[in-house]
Amino acid sequence: MKKTFKIVFGLAFIAAGLLWILNLAGVFDFCFSLDGWWAFFVIIPCFFGLVCGPDRVGSLIGLSIGVLLLLSARGVVAWSDFWQYALAALVIGIGIKMIFVRTICSCKAGDCRTITREGKDIKTLESNFAKQRLEYDGEKFEGIDVKVAFGGLEIDLRNAIVEEDVEIRLELAFGGIEIRLPEGVVVKTSVNCSFAGISDDRRNVPKDGSPVIYITGKAAFGGIELK
Repeated sequence: MKKTFKIVFGLAFIAAGLLWILNLAGVFDFCFSLDGWWAFFVIIPCFFGLVCGPDRVGSLIGLSIGVLLLLSARGVVAWSDFWQYALAALVIGIGIKMIFVRTICSCKAGDCRTITREGKDIKTLESNFAKQRLEYDGEKFEGIDVKVAFGGLEIDLRNAIVEEDVEIRLELAFGGIEIRLPEGVVVKTSVNCSFAGISDDRRNVPKDGSPVIYITGKAAFGGIELK
């Protein structure tokens, strides 16, 4: 998450600097104004929440209201019309949440579709516009393929039986994945991240000869947490 934060705001500063240079060079006429600067205290955190936060609909509503505040402060939108626009944005956001965002759905490993790869039973799971939780409770874990878009997924492997090296393949876009790992295993990550980050909050020490869990794939505009 911290890496995503740095990337987003780093790009924002780079863009601001380039616009400044182009304005000084006379490429285009850009008039900088401080009117409504306080609206960025709403816009910036909501934008960050939209990129990698757990409640993207709420962040989208907040971002819309922040932009409306900025436009009203600069005279683009009349203050008398502000509340009507803000109420319309709220109604749209509620509608989106009712249609696309579902409550957290828990399931067991046996409920997932299984494919065979290299002699192993690999589970497959997709989570789109939803929050899901997958738990391995005393079940053998041989690998999983996961696709998450505009949603969240928790994979609980703390009670899984891991007897050999396994792989977790991830495809993440505008969402978050939390992986709770069993104690003593070795974890190696190779995920291609674009505006995304991986954090490892584990404190246990791997045991000699322990199986390796390889986490591979790609992630964009999201976060992966290992616990």
